[in-house]
Amino acid sequence: MKKYSRITKNSIKVFIFAHLAIFVYINIMSLAPYNGWLINNEAISNFLISMFVFCVSGLLFVYSFGLLLVKYQKDSWVAGIPLVISSVTWLLVLFLLPFLNLPFRFHQKDYENSAKIVIRSQGENKIALPEEYRHTSVTGGVVLIYGRVFYMQSIGMMGEYGPGYLYDPSNTPERVCTKSSGIFLVPDWYWCSLDWSIVW
Repeated sequence: MKKYSRITKNSIKVFIFAHLAIFVYINIMSLAPYNGWLINNEAISNFLISMFVFCVSGLLFVYSFGLLLVKYQKDSWVAGIPLVISSVTWLLVLFLLPFLNLPFRFHQKDYENSAKIVIRSQGENKIALPEEYRHTSVTGGVVLIYGRVFYMQSIGMMGEYGPGYLYDPSNTPERVCTKSSGIFLVPDWYWCSLDWSIVW
């Protein structure tokens, strides 16, 4: 078996451990109840830890690219394994994790119970959730429109509204979601981007 440089072998071990830890951390953070509008010690701690994780990941990515350039002649394609590990980890985070909808799967009962409470309410289309259900929406509240309940899951850096979970007992999400969304999760529930022109 060909002997590869110690730097390449150690880099592969470090990258496996580091990116496994990053992937587990991001999975745990996606499940943790969190309200993006609250500025408290917990929110600040989560933000600082997340920034540290992203910075470390970025440095590792740059290092892996440099390792491939420097060690390719000696170690051939094996020098590219750290770069592959880094790339695959973030592809899983960006494409597999949202597809799994783990926050919804783990808190499904909370979503269902809060949706029943919201449906019974009258008047306002923006409704603050009871304290025990605030973790189901990034704003701590929901939008009620045409008998459907929308739980926002992300807010862009410029304040634009992102996708979320839609409770739709009539199973016609196309009435309130954008044309490119409306992914079925379980009966009466969808992942979609709300057509905010209808709300405003």
